[in-house]
Amino acid sequence: GVYAMVGAVAVLGGVCRTPISLVVIMFALTSALQLIVPFMLAVLTAKAVGDAFGDGIYDAYILLRGYPHLKAPKDVCFKARACDVMDDDLE
Repeated sequence: GVYAMVGAVAVLGGVCRTPISLVVIMFALTSALQLIVPFMLAVLTAKAVGDAFGDGIYDAYILLRGYPHLKAPKDVCFKARACDVMDDDLE
């Protein structure tokens, strides 16, 4: 039982790369508070190994289907106001 659950969460963590939601889902399924730490360790290890090899399955699916993919902007500025970036000439 326990090894199978930790192995399942590790596989899903390596494939899907959604660590927090996986731990919460597995905790909801098992209601075993003592298994949260093994779940966390397995998911974080699998995610780290998966990130070293490439993108997750959801990112690959987005690229395969040609859906628009929103990337995080690299030049984030928290000092700009809305009126500074708005267009004044509206028709």
